[in-house]
Amino acid sequence: MKLLRIDIHGFKSFADKVTIDIKDGITGIVGPNGSGKSNIVDAVKWVLGEQSVKALRGGGVMSDVIFSGSKSRKPLTRAWVSLTFDNTNQYLKTDLREVEIKRVVYKSGENEYYLNNEIVRLKDITNLFIDSGSSVNSLSIISQGKIGEIINSRPEEKRSILEEAAGVLKYKKRKQETLRKLDKTNDNLSKINLIIDELTLSLEPLKKQAEVASKYLDLKKDLESTEIALIAHDIKELNEKHHQLKEKADTLDDQILTIDNSNIESNTKQESLKLKLLKIEESLQAKTSELYTLNNELSNLDAERKVMLERKKFEVEDSLLEENLINLKEKELSLKNKIKLMKEELISKEKELNDQQTKNEDLIKELKNVNTKRNLLLNELTNLTKEESSLKNKIDIINDNIESNSRLPFAVRKVLDNDRLKGIHNCLGKLIETEEKYSTTIDVSLGFLANVIVVDNENSARDAISYLKNNSLGRATFFPLNVIKPRAVDPNTLNKIKDDSSFISKASDLVKYNPIYRNVVLNQLGNIIVVDNLNNANRIGRLINYAYKIVTLDGELLAAGGAITGGTSKSNMGLNTQKFELENSIKLLKEKVKEVKLKEEEINDNNYNLKILENKVFDSVNNLNQLKETTLRRKSALNSTENELESIINEKKGTKGILNKNIDLEVDKLLKKYYEKKSKKENLELKIADENGIKNDLQSEISEIENNNKSVSANYNRLVKELNEIKIELSKTEIKLDNHLQRLNEEYSLTYEKASRDYILNEDIKEARTKVNSLKREIKMLGDVNTGSIPEYERINTRYTFLLDQKEDLNKSINDILNVIDELDITMEDRLKTTFKELNEEFGKVFNMLFKGGTGKLILEEPDDILNTGLDIIAEPPGKDIKNTRLLSGGESTLTAIALLFAILNIRTVPFCVLDEIEAALDEANVDMFGNYLKKLNAETQFIIVTHKKRTMEYTDNLYGVTMQESGVSKLVSVKLD
Repeated sequence: MKLLRIDIHGFKSFADKVTIDIKDGITGIVGPNGSGKSNIVDAVKWVLGEQSVKALRGGGVMSDVIFSGSKSRKPLTRAWVSLTFDNTNQYLKTDLREVEIKRVVYKSGENEYYLNNEIVRLKDITNLFIDSGSSVNSLSIISQGKIGEIINSRPEEKRSILEEAAGVLKYKKRKQETLRKLDKTNDNLSKINLIIDELTLSLEPLKKQAEVASKYLDLKKDLESTEIALIAHDIKELNEKHHQLKEKADTLDDQILTIDNSNIESNTKQESLKLKLLKIEESLQAKTSELYTLNNELSNLDAERKVMLERKKFEVEDSLLEENLINLKEKELSLKNKIKLMKEELISKEKELNDQQTKNEDLIKELKNVNTKRNLLLNELTNLTKEESSLKNKIDIINDNIESNSRLPFAVRKVLDNDRLKGIHNCLGKLIETEEKYSTTIDVSLGFLANVIVVDNENSARDAISYLKNNSLGRATFFPLNVIKPRAVDPNTLNKIKDDSSFISKASDLVKYNPIYRNVVLNQLGNIIVVDNLNNANRIGRLINYAYKIVTLDGELLAAGGAITGGTSKSNMGLNTQKFELENSIKLLKEKVKEVKLKEEEINDNNYNLKILENKVFDSVNNLNQLKETTLRRKSALNSTENELESIINEKKGTKGILNKNIDLEVDKLLKKYYEKKSKKENLELKIADENGIKNDLQSEISEIENNNKSVSANYNRLVKELNEIKIELSKTEIKLDNHLQRLNEEYSLTYEKASRDYILNEDIKEARTKVNSLKREIKMLGDVNTGSIPEYERINTRYTFLLDQKEDLNKSINDILNVIDELDITMEDRLKTTFKELNEEFGKVFNMLFKGGTGKLILEEPDDILNTGLDIIAEPPGKDIKNTRLLSGGESTLTAIALLFAILNIRTVPFCVLDEIEAALDEANVDMFGNYLKKLNAETQFIIVTHKKRTMEYTDNLYGVTMQESGVSKLVSVKLD
């Protein structure tokens, strides 16, 4: 490996960038005192990782090495130095063929390290050079002061020379790291042993609790699965029973409805028939009277006719023919009148028949619409009534939960249920009340603190905590009334927001409570601001710099500091809030029921009109049928009359052939009047006959209806009674069903479908119910059970097992570490022994050569403990018997140190070596010796020597000069010796 160049910029006096190209041979750096030439040596030490500011001849901080400015230059903000090496032979343990290391320091004191322009750690740099002989603390960088340290340091300090020469620094560093790891591992082992001892004490009683709790959970699970299966079985039976009852009720409803409709039709028909009978009787009475009058009139006319015929008898030659002709004329006239009346009546009846059919269709359609609307409203009323009943049941359950402690945490429940604990009041949430519209706001404001227990004082809290702890019942929080302090919103903050339209109040002003709890309420709610919505909460939060918690009417929360919580969670909703919501639902439901009932009343009010409408329909149908019958009879009579008329006309034609006599106009007039009356009489008699037939039919029908009504009424009463009994049973069944379904949902969070699918009875019902009672007795016998002990035991046991494994691992690690230390000691001991022997021999040779005689050797203070022994130097120049190196002259001390340095370089080659005026104390003769030896070593090692001795300069191959032409700024120039 070769050092190719040194680049410096901003380091100490080198304000401008300088590059020192290191060529083959010895490179010398010269310059007057104060020119900054030693700063180059500091730069090399610094880039290799020197961390001591003092060793760099700086002030108190590392940023002192940055150029601090001069009269003409401003200070720089950073400094950097880089060394570039040719690593073709891979002397450094890296695949890089050219290696550049660089260090940068900033005015802030921050350091950066680079390897080939990639940022790395200092550790990466030191590890790269630690075994190269060129690290910052190695003998590759030697200043004049270090020469003195070699000779004058204590033996234990000198041993670092041997360690450097032996190349054991990396082993020593690794051993130090391993020893630190061993200390840390021993500390961890001690801590683990303490924890294992503590866990051992608590594990056994906790194990017993966990076993009891596990048995309790097994029993409870068995109980729950059996109860769920029983509930599912009961629900199935209740569903089947409900279905059967519903079918029966529906059948009875249909039968009763049929009877109702039949009764309505029957009563309507009966009333209609009676009305018709009355009308027929009145009509018959009038027609009978009219018939009596017509008979009298006809008798008179007949008498008058006979007189006139008698008077004319002598005027007619053949009285028989004439009378016959007159009779035929009378009949013809009578039949024509009769046909005319019958046709008019037939036309009228046909029109009446068409009108009645249209009226019937309209009435039937209207009747169907009214009935459909009424049935829909009745169904809606039934559903709403059921919903109201269900909501009332839920409110009852919530009221029970509010009154009881069933929803509270286990530990809180145990404290409140223990009458022996004194000074216990209640949970904070149960000590306050609020209006419905603020319930969500207060629930969110308190959160889990609603379950904090209010007590008289610290002693009450301490007793309760001891009770929980001694019985392993869990944890609870307490508010001692005597120490709790109120909290409030700062008045200045209130003044900022009190006139804001979105500001409602402080949360503490929205609740009612006993005055003794004032401090507790103000402590939890006094510093909470309530606003109308989240947008305004954000706005007010910004206004007050998020200093206080803000809660909206919908339950969104803006925490102090700005965190926002929102959304919905039924499971986290307070019981009071749930109750208020259900009561609102019932209120809305009742309003809806009221509307439906009003509509029902309206329908009931219209029932009379409906019955009248039904009567009209019935009457219309009967009228239609009667009109059809009458029309048919009239058509038949008309056909008969027309046939009779045709026969009379034919007979009259024959008679006229016999009797061709004029009839007196007076007789014709009389006959015309007579037969009109007679025709009218016959029509009247026909009508009376029809009406008498109708009257008889009506009387028979009315009698039949009355007899049928008696039978139907008895059956109707029986069906209504049976239906009422079924409805009561149906209602009971529905309540049981609802209770079972509600229990499945609230206690087990199950639907019936899932319960019936996943929970099957393995025994008959009787055995299952006996099993449930037995399981409940077993659970009761267990007493208070701490189910939290199971996960706690598992957690602690897992930790205990884990710690045992950790202990075993640590013991193994300690053994491994000790083995590593032993291996390192053996390696270092071998290297130190071998190196000491070689170095001692080489030192003697170099010393003898440099001093041209004399003795130089190294001595171990404790040869048997080479890893810790001190090292001393024996130096006896020719002709002197010196027992202590401190007695050597300056030149002798320097030459002795140089001899040791050269000895080390002979046995352990380093790539480069920087010497800073180490030969300053030598005379010219010794400088020659020094220079010649450098030339000898230069074949394997690059030397950079800082000197001001001209004799030394003569031994260099490349020479650079450092000058300070500008005050405070060093410059580098190439120098040639004359």
